[in-house]
Amino acid sequence: MKPPPPVPWSILKQETLYQDSWRTLRRDRLRLHTGEESDYVFLETAAAAFVVPQLEDGRIALLRQYRHPLRAWVWEVPAGSLEPGETPAAAAARELAEEIGGRARTWRRLGAFPTAVAHVVDHTTYLLAQGVVLGEAKRELHEVAELHAVHPEDALRLARGDTPAAGGSVMSAHSALALLLAEPHLGVKRET
Repeated sequence: MKPPPPVPWSILKQETLYQDSWRTLRRDRLRLHTGEESDYVFLETAAAAFVVPQLEDGRIALLRQYRHPLRAWVWEVPAGSLEPGETPAAAAARELAEEIGGRARTWRRLGAFPTAVAHVVDHTTYLLAQGVVLGEAKRELHEVAELHAVHPEDALRLARGDTPAAGGSVMSAHSALALLLAEPHLGVKRET
């Protein structure tokens, strides 16, 4: 592979339009490769870890969580932002414990990707936790979620959009990607 071409745009000015503990809305004034100037507005979020929890019996622990922007219940795997100085593995273990009260026997890193590159700066790491034992969840006050243990085949069908999700829910893209990355390690025979 040859190296990427040089960056075609230069930043003339940067502004923070909004910032809270989870996100920052930015506007960059750019000089484009054509010589023209243009504004580019995008969202920056903290790095995050998404974890697929496979219980000792092989089922997958999924959360059905209310998400206000969609005004809908969404199927998700446990996930959360990294705290300052925290590694993705440590964040995954913390989120697993907080969201489902889980502890894992083994961990596997599945990959890391930016996912919405035209609109959002996000760095997401995906992990598989196996041999998970459930305990008491300690969710944040704003989290409204239900825990469901489902067969891996059903979780993968949700991830692929092959089946209508229960209760009119949808699967989050991050969670779907996490499940699809985990598929080779879940002991599921691929349907032909």
